[in-house]
Amino acid sequence: MVNESLEFIKSKKLFLSGPPRSGKTTLILKASQRFSGEKLGFVTEEIRERGNRVGFSLKTFSGKEAIFAAKNFDFPWKVGKYSVNLPLFEKVVLPELEKALRLEGALVIVDEIGKMELLSKSFEKLMR
Repeated sequence: MVNESLEFIKSKKLFLSGPPRSGKTTLILKASQRFSGEKLGFVTEEIRERGNRVGFSLKTFSGKEAIFAAKNFDFPWKVGKYSVNLPLFEKVVLPELEKALRLEGALVIVDEIGKMELLSKSFEKLMR
């Protein structure tokens, strides 16, 4: 069923929304495993210590990982309690998405288009 669904949405945009911790990222990752073509983009994950969220990491489908927001960071870009390493976010994510724009038939996954990510005007431009 997932393969048929992926074939159906080829060259389409699919947006998935839901409350935090409802399984969106898990669904995206499971569905992407069934796709045999090239995958590009990123997923985000909470970083937790002793049950408390302390930051956010990202993982690209090309294998890069980074912690891009944390309570203990000291960057000028803030969202709530979290300081965002915007230059690192752009360094890791933008090349991945720019490559996706040049490829035909790739599955492009953007797990999060939220306040932290939209601090990057370059990211916002790519999403538009």
